[in-house]
Amino acid sequence: MAIKGIIWDFSGVLLKPRVPDPHAFIAGELGVDPRKFAKYLDGEGNRMLDLGEESEVDFYQRIIREQKLKEKDAMRIFNHYFFDLFELNQELLDYIRLSRARYKMGLCSNFSSLLRSLMTNKWKIIDLFDVSVISNEVKLLKPDAAIYLLTLEEMALKPDEVIFVDDSEKNINGAKALGIRGILFSENLATLHEIERLAG
Repeated sequence: MAIKGIIWDFSGVLLKPRVPDPHAFIAGELGVDPRKFAKYLDGEGNRMLDLGEESEVDFYQRIIREQKLKEKDAMRIFNHYFFDLFELNQELLDYIRLSRARYKMGLCSNFSSLLRSLMTNKWKIIDLFDVSVISNEVKLLKPDAAIYLLTLEEMALKPDEVIFVDDSEKNINGAKALGIRGILFSENLATLHEIERLAG
């Protein structure tokens, strides 16, 4: 089946860090052990945030409370550093922009309620995607099959008509189990070459 669409992850693929380990950097600014801070950002630590069961404010307050931080200082760091330490992956966004005539473009991201607003108002890239499925809005998380099926439904495409790009092997495996062709993202050039190879 010919490839008709590409589904992109956001954080870690279309949004990349400016520093080698931004979470460790923030932990240092907060004066928190990086290993203790990491637990809030991976897996179960931010599951409720990404599912819309916890607000950003409540998420930050939970970190402040559990790590016994000074609220004013910690909130300043959260507000200024979280997105200042990341930047858009312009090379991949340029590819998306130039390839929209060839493929439908979808976004499927585990992210908080901030993402759509950031993509619309701050980065102004929401219009690059025909479909944007964000976990916080649909109450589903990758690698749950339901979030991939919802994305496919909204794109009006079948699994074997789509390539999925994500930086998580777990998420790639979840997509592959449905018959979607997956690319585990590591760097831009290899990813773009693999897209063209799979697309023939």
